[in-house]
Amino acid sequence: MCAVTELVKHVDDQDRVLGVVGRGAAVHHGWLHRISTSIWRDEDGRFLVYRRAERLPRFPGYYEVTFGGAVNVGESYQAAAARELAEELGVHVPVRFVLKFLCHGERGSYWLGIHEAVITGPVDPDPREVAWLGPILRNTTGARMDRHAATRRLKQRCRARGRRPAGRGQPRSRTRLTRGDVGDHLAILADVEEVKVVVAHHERATLRVGDVFLKIDADQTRTDVEVEAMAMAPIPTPEVLWRKPPVLALAALPGTALGRLGEPSTASSSAWAAAGAAARMLHDAPLPPWPGRRLDEIASDLDGECEWLVTNGVLPTDVVTRNRRVAEAALRPWTPVFTHGDLQITHVFVHGDEITGVIDWSEACQGDALYDLAILTLGHEEHLGDVVAGYGTDVDLDVIRAWWSLRSLLAIRWLVEHGFDPSSPGCEFDVLRSRV
Repeated sequence: MCAVTELVKHVDDQDRVLGVVGRGAAVHHGWLHRISTSIWRDEDGRFLVYRRAERLPRFPGYYEVTFGGAVNVGESYQAAAARELAEELGVHVPVRFVLKFLCHGERGSYWLGIHEAVITGPVDPDPREVAWLGPILRNTTGARMDRHAATRRLKQRCRARGRRPAGRGQPRSRTRLTRGDVGDHLAILADVEEVKVVVAHHERATLRVGDVFLKIDADQTRTDVEVEAMAMAPIPTPEVLWRKPPVLALAALPGTALGRLGEPSTASSSAWAAAGAAARMLHDAPLPPWPGRRLDEIASDLDGECEWLVTNGVLPTDVVTRNRRVAEAALRPWTPVFTHGDLQITHVFVHGDEITGVIDWSEACQGDALYDLAILTLGHEEHLGDVVAGYGTDVDLDVIRAWWSLRSLLAIRWLVEHGFDPSSPGCEFDVLRSRV
């Protein structure tokens, strides 16, 4: 008698069906197929975490925030998500489709459908699948993922970014979760009383569970860059506890953020100087193997964003025009260095006058050193002298100010579309008005 194999649809990079194959063959040959998962919560918005059984062939002993599996032939993403919840948790509830994207995972690439479910009754987890089911965790912020037009925008962006960019074809840094890691790092999940939503929008979400940060990114290329950049950086970074795409688990850093955009910084001048010294150490390190953005790409995007700001009446024409002229000074050739790419003050952690670590490395690349210094001091011009003193070499302050204008002009539309407010006091609108 022939063994029964799980049949799945073989699809292309547009999620169009090419045929029917066994799932084992799809994994073995790297053929794209469909996976469906659900994140579930109760009526109060509280989430669940569980640990996979040790007997499972894929990722035994890993902690999970999603339940799911392969989409079988004849099933939709939504039907597969509902079936997996019934099989693994013993519940029969409606699931709501949120989005899908082309995921480049630990064991190959596949189309991943994300759903959410609200469960109001008891659950009966399958012990063959679930070794431990954590407490319901309270979302203390009350924040929810901004899903407005999420499916359409994510599909467009992930199709455009689905393949690894040229120059990023280096082996991925991987950290497998072992039983020892569970005891040392993740058993804390069993005792925490709450989960805090740090950030959530339709491209990514970050949750804090005890002293562990769970980062979920729709574009795993960004996660690849983050893990590789942290491994290369000569300055302190968060410890990678484990990675099971699309989730990356990081240990919390000691200390507090250097400050926040739009608020006075309570950090000392010495702490700001230490941030400048850390930036210099990074810039002196060997280059990462992947390139940054080209000057012509930045200039083209800048023109497009300025046109959008004026056409939609987001800012007065004179403010946009003046800052576009100021930004021109940044659009000059530079010697590439290892840049963080998003070195805002909320990403730099300090304890007293010492740097304890830098987070969020997904934009790291070969870039302009003065761009990092500009992002670090954006909205905090009063600390520019401290940062330059710590950096320890002469810099062109006009170019840093040009990057303030350029970065703010480029960021406003993204911030608005992702639920942030660039018009808040001290933020991007005020930065641009201060140039006038």
